[in-house]
Amino acid sequence: MTIKEKFLLIGFTGFVHLDKKKRDGKERITFCSKYCNEWIFLLLVNENGIWKIEKNEDNDIISTTLNKNKSSIDTEDLLLFFKNYYYANNDFSNDL
Repeated sequence: MTIKEKFLLIGFTGFVHLDKKKRDGKERITFCSKYCNEWIFLLLVNENGIWKIEKNEDNDIISTTLNKNKSSIDTEDLLLFFKNYYYANNDFSNDL
C-alpha cells in the first residue's frame, strides 16, 4: 500500500485551490476532523514523489500527543498518530 493510499484510507481527500491563481499543478490531499475536542486540519503536498505537510492547524494536539516539536513532525509521524491514537480502536488501524 502506498503512502497516499494509507492517507486516503485514513480519510484524506483530494484538494484543489478554489483560487485558480494558487494552483501550481502539485497533487494535494486534505483532512479535517475533531480529536479530543480539538479541530485538526491537515494539507499534504506531493513534491517529487514525497508527501510533505504543507499546512497543519491542530492547536498542537498532534505534537503534544506524539511528544514531538510541531516543526519536526513529518508524514510518517502523522501515520503513527492516526494508527496509534486517532484510530487506535478500529480494525483497519493495522493496515496503516
